[in-house]
Formats: sequence, C-alpha cells, structure tokens
Amino acid sequence: MRDGARAETTKPGHGASPARRGLGRRVREEERAMDTAAPAATCVGAAPAHPLDPLSGPEIAAVRAILMADRALPASTRFATLQLDEPPKAEIAAWSPGRPIRRRAFAVTIDSVTGAVHEALVDLDAGAVLSFVTRDTRAAPYGQPPVIIEEFF
Repeated sequence: MRDGARAETTKPGHGASPARRGLGRRVREEERAMDTAAPAATCVGAAPAHPLDPLSGPEIAAVRAILMADRALPASTRFATLQLDEPPKAEIAAWSPGRPIRRRAFAVTIDSVTGAVHEALVDLDAGAVLSFVTRDTRAAPYGQPPVIIEEFF
C-alpha cells in the first residue's frame, strides 16, 4: 500500500452503485412474490406442466407403491435411483401446453439384506411395471448401483 492509503471495503448496500442497490431490492421483492405465487407445477398434487418436469412427490410415492405391490419387494428394498424416464425427443417436440403428458419413471432398487439389484421402468399413467430386470453385480459384465447413505453406517 502507498503511504496513507487504506484498503477500501464495500459492505453490501454501502458504496455500491445505486443501480446495484436497486437490484438487491428487486430480487427481494421477486422472492416475496414467489413465496405468495401459485405453487409450481411439480409441487405435491399438481400435474406436471412440461414433459421434462421432474417427478413430483405423489409420483415418486406412486412408483414406490406400484413396484412394492407388483413385484412383492421386501421391506429391505432401497431405491438408489428414482427419476423421470424422459420421453423421446419427437414426443417432446410434438407436445403443446394442455395436451396429456406421458409419465414414466426409471428406478434402481437394492435389497439391503440380499444385495439383489433391479432396474425397473414404471408407467405412471397405467400404474404398471413395464420392465423389471435383475442385474448381476458379481459376474462380468456387471455394474454397481449408486451408493446409498446406508452404506456409510
């Protein structure tokens, strides 16, 4: 530092340009507006607004219930992956708001007692399991499911 010079520190809202201070205020106002706005399409109980919206809470619960009932999975079953099975690009391109949306879920399950690993595809509209494949994790070619939190304890 030069003689007599001191480092300048800028606290939020102090010394910032008026435009910058206004930005913070606008952001806070937008956050407040979002808190009071209608819930997003993927909130619990709401229908998805777009084919690529992630699975909602009720959809996740439905996939679990369908798989547990249809395949008589034991209580020791854990879901390492449970995600939207994205529709083909042509379906997404042809979709328009207000049209029905095909919803499918892909799941990877692990039996925490036996180590059995399964991959499943569930059609949420039909409430049915489309495929259920046992994956061998001991013989090549093999793979391992994602790590789940229980494996750390």
